[in-house]
Formats: sequence, structure tokens, C-alpha cells
Amino acid sequence: MTMVFVSRDPVTKAINGVLANRADCAPEALDDATPEVVAFLNPPKPQEVLSQDLMAQFTAADAAAIQSAIAGNVQFWLLWSAMVAQKDPMFVTNARFLAGWAALIQVLGQPRMDAIAAALGVTVH
Repeated sequence: MTMVFVSRDPVTKAINGVLANRADCAPEALDDATPEVVAFLNPPKPQEVLSQDLMAQFTAADAAAIQSAIAGNVQFWLLWSAMVAQKDPMFVTNARFLAGWAALIQVLGQPRMDAIAAALGVTVH
């Protein structure tokens, strides 16, 4: 059994008893590390979507349904306005993004939003 020690220091990690700076750590230093340690040292980048990429997926029928929904619901309009104004990438785990996604599911349906998520290459829960 290999012992793996992980320092509480965010920069310095003790891997298999050898201190290694993350920036200087050779990839082979992780060969014996457990998947958990590797995942800790190399966290996955959160999935993100640009608002213009999401909007580019909408068809004319989608746009008509969205226009109808935001015309009759102030909360939908607020979410839509926030998305349109969004300049930075939206993390798909962000609460506001998830609220907007849920609203789009109500308007466009789950199958359509699943297709959009697939086209964007993201998984939204």
C-alpha cells in the first residue's frame, strides 16, 4: 500500500512522502497517486457557456416561444435580460444559470434543452 500525504498548503503537496511544488511537479510524480489525489491536484475546469453560444442554438420557433414567455412573465424577462447582458462565460453550476435553464425547460421543453446542451457540449443538472 502506498501512503499519500497531502499538505494543507494550497501550493505545496506531499505526494508519496516527497514534497513537490505543483508548478514544478513532474507528471511521473503522480504515477502512484490515487485517483482522488490526482483529481484534487488537477480539479476539472467547471463547464461554462457563453450567452451568445446559447442564443445561437435557438431556432425561430424557440425565439417565438421565448418571446411569448417573457412577455407574460416578469421573472422570465428578468432572467432573459440577465442572460442577454451577460458578457462573461456562465458556469453551468451557477444558481442563476440553473434558474434560467429551468425557465427555458418550461418554455422549450426538456428534449429541446437536452439537444441544446449536447450541441454546447455541456451537462446541466
